[in-house]
Amino acid sequence: MDVRTILYINIVLLVGCTAGLSVIAFHQRRFRQFFLIAIAYAVGGISTILRIQQGRIPDFFVLVLSNVLIVAALLLIHHCFAAFVKADLRSGWIDTLFLISTFAGLVYYTYARPSYSARSLLMSLAFAGLATLTAYVLIRYADPAVKIPCIATATLYVTFGVMTTIRCLGIIFWGVAQDFFVASYSQLIGFLGFYILIGGIPVGYFWMTSTRLYANQELLARTDSLTGLLNRRGLEEHAQREMGRSRRQGASLAVLAIDLDHFKSINDKYGHQIGDAVLRAIANSLTTAMRGHDFTARLGGEEFVVLLTNTTRENAVITAERLRSIMAGLSVRADRNDLRFTASFGIAMLQPGDTLEDTLRRADRALYTAKLAGRNRVVLEPESSSGIIKPTGSDEPRPVTTTDHL
Repeated sequence: MDVRTILYINIVLLVGCTAGLSVIAFHQRRFRQFFLIAIAYAVGGISTILRIQQGRIPDFFVLVLSNVLIVAALLLIHHCFAAFVKADLRSGWIDTLFLISTFAGLVYYTYARPSYSARSLLMSLAFAGLATLTAYVLIRYADPAVKIPCIATATLYVTFGVMTTIRCLGIIFWGVAQDFFVASYSQLIGFLGFYILIGGIPVGYFWMTSTRLYANQELLARTDSLTGLLNRRGLEEHAQREMGRSRRQGASLAVLAIDLDHFKSINDKYGHQIGDAVLRAIANSLTTAMRGHDFTARLGGEEFVVLLTNTTRENAVITAERLRSIMAGLSVRADRNDLRFTASFGIAMLQPGDTLEDTLRRADRALYTAKLAGRNRVVLEPESSSGIIKPTGSDEPRPVTTTDHL
């Protein structure tokens, strides 16, 4: 197959990819970035059309502009991937350097010192550099949720970079035919590398995007949309794992049930917008105050739960009291005043044979006692807990409470 036929196939492939990616981007908002890749492919197609016109139009369009357009297309795709992985590269100077150096080199080796070998070597080095840069960005900045598709796409770029490097070595040590349309091994290696890249980029980007969408959906299914904390499903999944680890290692585990005091009055007086602001303030304070291996969830309304791993009864009380004190010091702006609020805490320790629901039920009983005892306090279930915990004044044994803060 001669080079000209390969170029015509290349044009058909690029036009088809441009059309297909544009249709996908137009009909699927989640794949809007495909528009940029489609533009890059269109630019690549224009470059190939100019290359075929050798002998019919001025050399500047065939030898200089067509090659600069290929570099520009690769840079555009590079920025698509960089934007996907949220890489803050501030790399405008890199783009300018690539384009200016490529343009200057092509002009020099076309007019000042004409050399097809030098132009081929220059372009191969530019392609290898861009491939290395894009592969680095994909591997360095990818978040764990999309690590596998990012590494796979980076491998595609590494393969392209290796093939262009082999082409460079071939040009240096074995020379190259002095006519672009004369087939050679180095020429075929270059075309093969481009075909791999052209076919692999849409697949890689689609895989990365689909994986992230699935990960986001899974996260939303386990996360409370208002506060960003775990929801009940998320808590149950983490609790099941942590409870199993606690039993295997013989470590203690505590559950804090937290309920905002008089939250209905806040909603009734100030409206749900202020109520939501209060809930977010509570969630932020919990997130900031907890250790990295503890888990915080909102079960609904003003109810929160904290799962304290590897925590004794005494430390659970200390932690709960610290959280209670932090919340008592919070405020939210409402009607030009600082709205302050408090929360009540109930603590239960994981017992042999407990499910999460069992421990939560006992923590809720302790919380109920804290409410009856005046709110804004911490109540720990008794070490031998059976039946409903009675509030102060009951003949039943009363759980340990911290100092009242009315």
